[in-house]
Amino acid sequence: MPTKSRLCIVSLLLIFATISADAFTSREVGLLNRRSGLRLAGTLTLPDDNRPKALIVTATGSGTQDRDETIFGKKPFKAVAEYLSDRGYAVLRMDDRGAGDSEAGDLASATTFDFATDIATALAAADSILGFDTPKGVFGHSEGGLIAEHLAATCSDVDFIITYGAPAFRGDSILMRQVRETMILAGAESQFASLYPSLRRRYDIVMAPGLKPIIEAQVLAELAIAQPEMAALPQFRERAAKEIGPLCSDWMRTFLRHDPAADIAAVKVPWLAVNGSIDRQVTPDNLDLIASLCASADTVAIDGLNHIMLKGITGSPDEYARLQGDADPSLLRLIADWLDRTVGAAQSR
Repeated sequence: MPTKSRLCIVSLLLIFATISADAFTSREVGLLNRRSGLRLAGTLTLPDDNRPKALIVTATGSGTQDRDETIFGKKPFKAVAEYLSDRGYAVLRMDDRGAGDSEAGDLASATTFDFATDIATALAAADSILGFDTPKGVFGHSEGGLIAEHLAATCSDVDFIITYGAPAFRGDSILMRQVRETMILAGAESQFASLYPSLRRRYDIVMAPGLKPIIEAQVLAELAIAQPEMAALPQFRERAAKEIGPLCSDWMRTFLRHDPAADIAAVKVPWLAVNGSIDRQVTPDNLDLIASLCASADTVAIDGLNHIMLKGITGSPDEYARLQGDADPSLLRLIADWLDRTVGAAQSR
């Protein structure tokens, strides 16, 4: 289909030297996304025999992330890559645009669907990178899960996907749920009902078509109505601008509007959809919607895991920095075992 071929127009730029590392090898990889003109950098890990059962390309969560998806010193994607390569799989993880050695381009106007073309770049270049054909899939975390869903629905290069904490509801609903979860953790859930109307109006303004300066002015007016005491302060505009800028960005406006239901329903390839049971950012009920929309999805909630793939207590982002490890071993085993049953089994037939 034209959409698939257009999304996946890419070329391999270069591959650097191979470096030995424990039970697997690592290569530095450079790619050119011909659609954006941006050069992207990453690391490819391979099993010792250099004959992987499949290639997994990782897609990070929201924000500018390096190839390891480093957060609070934790490196979940590095842990995933090295574990899976020990189990016989190749994993390519890349620096996001503007992170590490990847070029930034115009980040201010980039959206989730622009980032999806970076992942499609890696998928289309997979045979050139490896030197032979092998099944290819995407492991997407959070926003990366939206990318995995979208590519599985639209790109012929995707043979399977794995997601962790992937949104299934529309973006504005996801953010509303995050606000509610924050208030529950703070013991203030009863106040959410009074906060909701103002948040709803704010999101509706941002989601509506229109020029950004006009949208920003409307949001400022809404903030002044919702917080009259704050609006009377001299520093109100300065403080409000810090909220309005990100809220009215091209990325946020696209995220708020995007309903992944159509992509989810269109996924026909094998899909392992995982959530942590105490995820407060993308709550585990997203799995229920995925299961209802997609017959090919295997949905699993792992008890005690939060949004950053670690065991937690409350699931609050406030405790992320105190947690130990990079990715929970139970998640790593689940992914590898699922791959062995689906991709590995298909390869052996």
